[in-house]
Order: sequence, then C-alpha cells, then structure tokens
Amino acid sequence: MPSIEPIGNLQAIAPHIIVIITAIVALLLDLIPWSKRKGFIVAVSILGVIVAIIVTLLQFPLIKELKSPYFFYGMVALDNYALFFNILFLIICGLSLLLSSDYVRKMDINL
Repeated sequence: MPSIEPIGNLQAIAPHIIVIITAIVALLLDLIPWSKRKGFIVAVSILGVIVAIIVTLLQFPLIKELKSPYFFYGMVALDNYALFFNILFLIICGLSLLLSSDYVRKMDINL
C-alpha cells in the first residue's frame, strides 16, 4: 500500500477551494441590490471556473515530484486520472453556466 500523508497539501485541493470561494462570491454579489445585472455574476462564476482549470493544469507537473499521490488520510488522490476528471467536470460546469444564463435571458425569467 502506498504511503499516505496524514495532514495533506492544500495544493491538492486548490481547484476545489477556488470553486467554493467563487460560489460564495457569486452568492454575495447576488445579495447586493445594485447587482440586478446577472451577467456580471455569471462572468465572475465563469472566471472562477477558468482559474480552477488553469490551477488544475498546473498540477500535472507536480505529480512527478510527489512521494505519495494521497492526501488528507487517503481521501484525496492527486494523479492523472483525478486531474483529468477535475478538468472534465470544470468544463461541464463552465458550459452549464453559459447555457443557463442564456436560457434565463431567453425565457425572461426574473430571478
């Protein structure tokens, strides 16, 4: 069994942290009364997804330097397989943001 680092490395979950912070920022922007333009919130959300994709792509060279691909008591794995699916899910997230904002605009849904 490969060795497992108990405490972990925040760099292993950096894309997830970026997506969570982006979601919190988008929710807080939606609370502001002057932010009736939902396009700005969508743009901030897509920017956060793009930053998370870039951080994920920057993690590929780090895989070779790791002594163990497991972090947080084995709950997080950082390997090519995990990074591929991180990128895939982030692309799907960005596309769903684009499509949902267009749908809301076309259907004239007042949120």
